[in-house]
Amino acid sequence: MFRYVRNYKFCLPSWWIPGVLKHSFIVLATTICLTSALIFFIIGHFKINTDLTEMISNELHFRKVAKIFHDAFPALHNTIVVVIEADTPEQAAQARDLLALNLRSESSIFKSVYTPGGGPFFNKNGLMYMKTEKIEDLTDRLFEVQPFIAILSKDFSLPGLFSLIETMVGKDDEHIKDNQHLIFLFDHLSSAFEKVIQGTNRCISWQKLMLDQETDTPSGYQFIIIQPFQDYRLAQPAQRAIKRIRSTANELNINEENGIKINITGHFAINHDDLLSVRKDIGIAGLVSLIFVGLILYIGLGSVRLVFVSLFTLLTGLIWTLGFAIIFIGSLNLMSITFIVLFIGLGIDYSIQICLHYKELRSSGLTNTEAILKGVRSVSNALILCSITTAIGFYAFVPTAYIGASELGLIAGTGMFLNLLANLTVLPALMNLMPPQKGNYLALSIGRHISRLIDGYAMPIVIAAIAFGIAAAIITPKVSFDANPLNLSDPTTDSVVTARSLLTTEKGTLWTISVIASDRQEARNLAKRLRKLNEVKATVTLDDFIPENQTEKLELINDIALILPPAPKLKQDGSYPLEQNKKALKSLYRVLVETISSDTADDKSYITAITRFAENIRGFLRLLRDTGKEEDLFEALETGLLSNLEILLENFNYLMQAEPITFANLPEDLVRRYVSDDGLYRVQVFPRNDITDSQNLKKFVTEVRTIAPDATDKPVTILESGRTISSAFRTATLLAFVLIALFLRIVFKRWIEVILVMFPVLLGLLYTMAAAVLFNIPFNFANIIVIPLLLGIGIDFSIHIINRTRDSLGSNANILETSTSRAVLFSALTTIISFGILSFMHHAGTASMGKLLTICISFMIISTLLVLPAFLKIYNPYKKQDLS
Repeated sequence: MFRYVRNYKFCLPSWWIPGVLKHSFIVLATTICLTSALIFFIIGHFKINTDLTEMISNELHFRKVAKIFHDAFPALHNTIVVVIEADTPEQAAQARDLLALNLRSESSIFKSVYTPGGGPFFNKNGLMYMKTEKIEDLTDRLFEVQPFIAILSKDFSLPGLFSLIETMVGKDDEHIKDNQHLIFLFDHLSSAFEKVIQGTNRCISWQKLMLDQETDTPSGYQFIIIQPFQDYRLAQPAQRAIKRIRSTANELNINEENGIKINITGHFAINHDDLLSVRKDIGIAGLVSLIFVGLILYIGLGSVRLVFVSLFTLLTGLIWTLGFAIIFIGSLNLMSITFIVLFIGLGIDYSIQICLHYKELRSSGLTNTEAILKGVRSVSNALILCSITTAIGFYAFVPTAYIGASELGLIAGTGMFLNLLANLTVLPALMNLMPPQKGNYLALSIGRHISRLIDGYAMPIVIAAIAFGIAAAIITPKVSFDANPLNLSDPTTDSVVTARSLLTTEKGTLWTISVIASDRQEARNLAKRLRKLNEVKATVTLDDFIPENQTEKLELINDIALILPPAPKLKQDGSYPLEQNKKALKSLYRVLVETISSDTADDKSYITAITRFAENIRGFLRLLRDTGKEEDLFEALETGLLSNLEILLENFNYLMQAEPITFANLPEDLVRRYVSDDGLYRVQVFPRNDITDSQNLKKFVTEVRTIAPDATDKPVTILESGRTISSAFRTATLLAFVLIALFLRIVFKRWIEVILVMFPVLLGLLYTMAAAVLFNIPFNFANIIVIPLLLGIGIDFSIHIINRTRDSLGSNANILETSTSRAVLFSALTTIISFGILSFMHHAGTASMGKLLTICISFMIISTLLVLPAFLKIYNPYKKQDLS
C-alpha cells in the first residue's frame, strides 16, 4: 500500500468504488440493517464507569497497596458521607441519630451506617474523651447554672421560663447586671422572638449558652458515613441509595424549614453526580454539535444533499464505533465517553474532503457518477494516510498505565478506520442513489486575499511563526498538572461543593492517609513517629479510643450527676392555657420596662440587651393581637426557646451513665475501621494544611512516606495517579511523534516531506502549551490526551495540503485557491465546533479538554493555512519535480 501512496497510485482495489456504485442499493440496505441491529445491542448494554480510580492500572505498586487496604477495611471504600448542618449543635446531633437509626433499617440498600462520635456508646461515654481539666471546667459551669436549671425543671414551660427571667431581672443586683452570660442569654432570647415574628423557626442553643465551651462541645455539623450496596447492573448504581437518604430525611422533617440542612458527598456520591452531569451534557453536546456541524457543512458544501449524506455517513461511523466499544471493552468511562463528540469533529473531515472534490469535478463538467468515482479516488490515499496518522495519535495511549485514556485511544483510533470504511462505502452509495442538485456552485477556495498576503509577506510570516514558536518553547516548561479529582467534577453539584467545604475548613476532612501495621504495638509506634512530622496534624489508632485518667474522670462525672436534676419533658397536651402564657409574658414585659426606665448604671450593655428583648416581646404581643394565631405562635415560641434545652438535659442524663472503657466494650463498627478481620491495624493520618493545594498534598504524602513507604488512601492515590498520568503523557507524546514520523518517512520519499508535514503541527502544539500556561489551564486527568491526539489531527491537515501541493498544480498555482484548502478550513471549523461544545459542559475535566482542543485546532488552522503555504512559497520541493 505504501508503495502505491509513494508513487501517487490508487491504494484501494480498482473494483472497490465501481462495485459500490454498481450495487449502491445493496450496500446501503445492508448498512441500515446491520447498523439498526447494532443500535438495539448498544441500548441494551450501554454502561458508563464513573470511578476515576479505575482509570489507573491495577498493576502499579500503589494500586496494589490500595487493594490490600480496601480488602482489609472494606467499610472505608465506596462510601457516601451525609453532612448534617443545623442552627444548633443539639439539633444536628439529634438529626444525625434519628436519620442513622432509620437508615439502618434499610438493610437491603445500606451495607453499613456509621456515625462518628454518635450512637449509644458515645452518647453515654462522650465526656470520657474530654481532657480532665475541661471536665472540671464543665463541672464549675454547671454548678453556676444549676439553680436556673433546677427551678426551670420544676415548671418546664413558657410561663416557668418567663417567671424565672422576671425574677432574675427584678432583682436589684449588680452581679446580675455585670453577668455577661446573662446578657448573652437575652440576646439569644431576642433572636428567638424575632424569628417567630418573621415566621421562621430558630431554636436557641442552650449548649452554647450554659456551657460556654464552643470549641470543645460538638458543633452544628454532624456526619453519617454510609456504605451502600452497589448494583452495577443499574445505569446509576448510587441513585437508589441517595434517593432513599433524602426521602428518609424529608419524612423525618430533617430539612431546611426546620433549620437543618442535609448535604451528601463522598466518593460514591461524587461519582453519581459526575455520571448524571456527563450523561446529561454529552447528549446535549452531541446534539448541539451535530446541529452546528450541519450548519457549517451547508455553508461549506452549499448543498442540502451533500450535508445529508455527510451527516448520515458520520452517524453510521459513530454507531459502528460505539458498538465496537461496547462489544470489545464492555463500558465507557468519563474519558472514553468524550469520543462521541470528538468523533463528530474528526469524522466529518473525511466527508468534507470527498464532497468538495466531488463539487470541484462536477463544476468541471463531469457527470454525477464520474465525479463520485474520481472524487473518491482522488482523496482516498490522503484519507487512508490521515486515518493511520490520527489512529497512531490515539493508539499511543493504549500501552500506558492510564486506562481511561488507553480505552479512549483504542476506541477513537479504531473509530478512525471505521469512519474511513463508512466514507468509502456508505457515502458514495448514498451520493449515487440521491439525485444530484442542479444549480450554483460555491467558490471552492478560501479567498485570494490570504493568497496575496502570502505572496507578499511569505518570509516575515515564517520568521514570525518561528519566533513565536521559540518563545512558546521557553514558556512550555511552566505547564502544570492538576491531580485533584475534585477539579474534574461539576463544581456546582452538592457533593463537590460539600467536599470542598470539608477539605478547606476545620469542619472535617475527607482525605486522610492510612498506614497498615501488622499489630497493635507497631501501629502505636508508627502513630507516635508520624505525629512528630510538620505536615501531620494528628494521628488516630484504636488506642486513641481508650481514654486516659478514667478513674479521675468518672469521679468528676459522678459529681456532676449530683447537681443535675432529672431531664424535664415538655407537655404534649398543649402545655399551659393561652391566657396563662400571655399573662406570664406580659408580666415579664412590664418588669423589663420598669428595669429599663429606672437604670442609672454606667455600663449600658445590660440595658441594651434587655431593651432589645423588651422590644421583641412587644412585637410578639402585637402579632398575637393582629393575627389571632395565638396557639400557633406560642407553639413556635415554645419550640424555639425550650426544645433544645430538653434535648441537652436529656443528653446530660445519658452522659452521667459513663463507665470504664476497654477494647472489649468499644463499638464494633468503630473497631472495624481500625482493626481488620485478619488482625491488621490501621493508623489514620490527618493533614495539617489544606491538601487541595497540590504542593501541600505533595509535602504531606512525601513526609508521611519517609516513615511509612507503603502509606495509602486518597492523598496517595491522587498524587501517584497524577504522576502516572504525567508519565503516560510523556510516553504517549514521544511514542506518537516517533511512530507518525517513521510512518510518514515510509510513505514519503524524503525526510524534507516529513518535516513539511510535521512543521505546522509542532508549531501548533508549542503555541497550545504556551496558551495553557498563559490562560492558566493546567493539564489534568481529562485533557492530558490533547497533545498526542493533536499530533494525529494536525498531521491530517498537513497531509491534505502537502498532497495537493505535490499534485500537478503548475508553478503559478496557489494551494489556497483549491477545494483542498476549503475542505481543510471547514473541517477545522467543524472540529472547533465539536470541541468548543465540550467547553460548556458542567464536568470540569471534559470542559477543560474542550477548551484546550479548541485552542489547539485554532492554532493548527493558522499553522496549516498560513504558515505552511508561506513556507512552501519560500521553498517548494515539488515545483521542479517530475511527478509523472
